[in-house]
Amino acid sequence: MKFIILILFSFGATLCAQQPISLPSPLQPATFPHSYLRQGPQGVPDVFPDNYALLLTITDKNAASTEIELVVSSPYFQAALGEHNLNFSGSISIADAESAIVTFQLGWQTPVSAGKDPTQLVASNMQGSVRLKMGDEVPVFRAGSKTARLSIRKLEMPKAK
Repeated sequence: MKFIILILFSFGATLCAQQPISLPSPLQPATFPHSYLRQGPQGVPDVFPDNYALLLTITDKNAASTEIELVVSSPYFQAALGEHNLNFSGSISIADAESAIVTFQLGWQTPVSAGKDPTQLVASNMQGSVRLKMGDEVPVFRAGSKTARLSIRKLEMPKAK
């Protein structure tokens, strides 16, 4: 019996010695899909030559409107606004001097009364892609009393004095 165990161990050791040792791949840093630190795909600039203002307007018939304006000069953007229970992220591709394609994710939490329990937050989200003309506002979402509109405009650079 000892002889059989010895043969099995030596056979296993021989197999292990013949196979190359595979080390685990180095850990990759976690990145947010739309992180402004990420390198863009080939051909996509890391920085635009101009600044752009991206405006998200959320109206609710039962509550005050919320406007979020982000000024960006890179293709990727992200905003997490705790006081509004809102996350807004995405990327911008400038199609030409008069239009842009905005791919975005919008997430929010809505307070809901749960009877005798304290108010709970219910998460909702949506994502999409839309072509926007500079300065025009486009509705991108509507559910119940909520409507979200998105617009983009090119900001003029201040003239040197």
